[in-house]
Amino acid sequence: MAERSCAKFSESYQEVEGDLTLTALVIQLNNLATKVSKVENQCTSLGKYIPPYERRKSRGNGYNRVGDTLQIILQKVNEHDWVINEIHENIESLNQTVDSHSRSIQLIR
Repeated sequence: MAERSCAKFSESYQEVEGDLTLTALVIQLNNLATKVSKVENQCTSLGKYIPPYERRKSRGNGYNRVGDTLQIILQKVNEHDWVINEIHENIESLNQTVDSHSRSIQLIR
């Protein structure tokens, strides 16, 4: 009888120990997933991430490297074009405001 209860106690202890180990592994996996997610977010905010093995390929093939460079330049030109358009709209708005104020001043005189 005592042997059975010891065996059951030993089995339940092993199950609990296994559960604790599994819980610790799940926590570590969640932490790792969080860190990977942060790294992915940093990479997307910095631009296109190219894994090291892909970088080696692009170095070997000059055409891909030039194409990638031209694509980056085109993207930056498009971004600058958008900024210039915004500036142009702001200047037009300022011109309209100046015209309106100058008309108001002329009417006051």
